[in-house]
Amino acid sequence: MQLELNFDLDDKVMVKENKRTGKVKSLKVESYKIGHHKQLIILYLIQFDGNYTNEWVKEDRLIDYDPLAAGHTFSNNFEVGLLDLLIDVYLLDKKNIPLIQLLHNEKNLYQ
Repeated sequence: MQLELNFDLDDKVMVKENKRTGKVKSLKVESYKIGHHKQLIILYLIQFDGNYTNEWVKEDRLIDYDPLAAGHTFSNNFEVGLLDLLIDVYLLDKKNIPLIQLLHNEKNLYQ
């Protein structure tokens, strides 16, 4: 039987329910039979970020780590830099003055 794993050792993962993140440190496969049907459960030992807590988590509760889904956002420096770039581009045409004013006001929210 060929077993396909969604994650490998040292992969960064996130628990769907509580958005805790960590790294896969170990994995195990448990197999049992109910009636005539064989069941497989894939478990991953996750070492959670920020502490040394380890927990076995079923594969279906894990997803690939996504910083935006975990609540991490770009810093204000990124937003200000992007708005500066847009203002510079729109300054090439005087028809864009109202849009430039809106971008400038939005930029002030991040400073």
